[in-house]
Amino acid sequence: YAISKMQNLSFSYNYRITRPNYWNLNPFINIYNTYYANAGNPELKPTYSHNLSLTHSLFYAIFTSVNYSHTIGSVNNFTYTDPLSQISLTVPKNMGYSDRLTFSLTAAFPIQKWWFSTNSFSYWWNNDHFDYLDVAQNTENTNFHIWSSQTFTIFKNYSLEASGWYVGKNKIGFEQTDAMYSINFGVKANFFNKKLTVSFTLNDPFKLGGEYKSTETYPNSHIEQTWLWTSTSYALRIAYKFGNDKIQIKQRKTASEEESSRSGGSATPGR
Repeated sequence: YAISKMQNLSFSYNYRITRPNYWNLNPFINIYNTYYANAGNPELKPTYSHNLSLTHSLFYAIFTSVNYSHTIGSVNNFTYTDPLSQISLTVPKNMGYSDRLTFSLTAAFPIQKWWFSTNSFSYWWNNDHFDYLDVAQNTENTNFHIWSSQTFTIFKNYSLEASGWYVGKNKIGFEQTDAMYSINFGVKANFFNKKLTVSFTLNDPFKLGGEYKSTETYPNSHIEQTWLWTSTSYALRIAYKFGNDKIQIKQRKTASEEESSRSGGSATPGR
């Protein structure tokens, strides 16, 4: 709905069915050490979700939205510990239902002729209802996410970019995760009337985003985990545009995209 030339209001509803990933269905047991293992669950069922969204745009640059979702049977990992052997087994299970309310704000605008800023902020409330060892459980959590990208045009065809993101502590079921954050840099140059583009990106050079910590507190066990990986990466991209720039190429989604995502891949070129 067009409130004015510079203001728009939109509302949407969608109902989605998400099938379990294949690796979550695989019953193969992975043994990590004497007291810990995980396995898939072939009895997982699809996840059903209702989603409502109200979005307002101002000057085609500032976007605010309120979203509500009601999800039935979302997949989450649960750990079960044998009280005698103290052996823990983690398996994915369908949760009862979850309610989530999210507020988002995105703004993209020039600060100077040579400085363009894009920023987003999200804050959400989440409420999970599920059973664990035949006992009804209810967990509630609030969290936020910040992302910012700053682009600086040094000369007509040269630009620098700095971006970063931060997500606060989160809780899903019995799992509590620590905050995570990262900073990235990039440089881009255009040649031959912008037909040739050369870009270099440096992701997480300070190694801030290569650690994931979680704490799981169950009625009969307490588990702390730390996952480490190489988050620093470099990328050099060279692209050249051939032919007529005015010809638009339609992107078509194929039926294999969902199956590819379930198996851990992607049917979309470039991912």
